[in-house]
Amino acid sequence: MRKLEVKRERRFLPHLVLLNAAYTFLKDADPEAKRPRASHCELAAITFSALALEALANAYGERLITDWEDFESASPIAKLRVVCVHLK
Repeated sequence: MRKLEVKRERRFLPHLVLLNAAYTFLKDADPEAKRPRASHCELAAITFSALALEALANAYGERLITDWEDFESASPIAKLRVVCVHLK
């Protein structure tokens, strides 16, 4: 019996996963509940949002900018600026 191997390529969009995590934590950070963990959820939402912005810049930068590797060590704001300038 022969084994059959199926490979399928799909696009992975990490910024969407990170934004979903940020949204989930933001929903859990209900300030009316007055729980000690609400501030932890807010911090997690901010952190995941920042990571999502960098992932978004990387996702578009890799597709739009020829030498994107040159920007790998740049700040997320610088990366977003480069992408925005490229898109006018």
